[in-house]
Amino acid sequence: LRDQARGNDPAAAAKAAQAYLQAFPQGAYRDEALLALGDARAAQGQPQPALEAYQRLIDEFPESPFREYALAQSFAALRQTGRRDEAERRLKTLQERYPRGLTQERAKFWKARERAEADDPIGLIAEMGEVDREQLPTDRDKAEYDRLMGGALVRSGQRDRAEPYLARYLQAEDSAENKASVLMMLGDEARQARRF
Repeated sequence: LRDQARGNDPAAAAKAAQAYLQAFPQGAYRDEALLALGDARAAQGQPQPALEAYQRLIDEFPESPFREYALAQSFAALRQTGRRDEAERRLKTLQERYPRGLTQERAKFWKARERAEADDPIGLIAEMGEVDREQLPTDRDKAEYDRLMGGALVRSGQRDRAEPYLARYLQAEDSAENKASVLMMLGDEARQARRF
């Protein structure tokens, strides 16, 4: 269910999670169903419904092994809905409650993404260098890391260093649109060499 939610088939995952939650209101896997529902809604580009599912997991299952992940995902959903102050408070709570958890790498990554929004490639490269890519919790986070790092390296004139990141990004997120975006980033030389 969680694999479907994260990209294979988020609509089917959302439907299955909702069916489970309705059929088994006291079911043993409700926390996992809520997590899958949140991930499915996030993958569908629906941050508010994703936030609602993650928040239910957080509120209803304080001892769930998925709670830290739900808190981290709710931070992202809060930012996507424009509630930056609330997102910052959520991030602080995460860092206090889980000082050695997956949140630490993800928090560094989210801070680095803010540099990308500010179009600061040198700052982004420096902050991304502090992130342990392999500790990021989802394949989507890893692909986003590769895209951002590759783009920042290209913008700072380090095209050769950028290419492995962008190639890895395309392996994870292969689509004609992504390929065209990478080729535009790299310019005519890459198109002529057909490296991507």
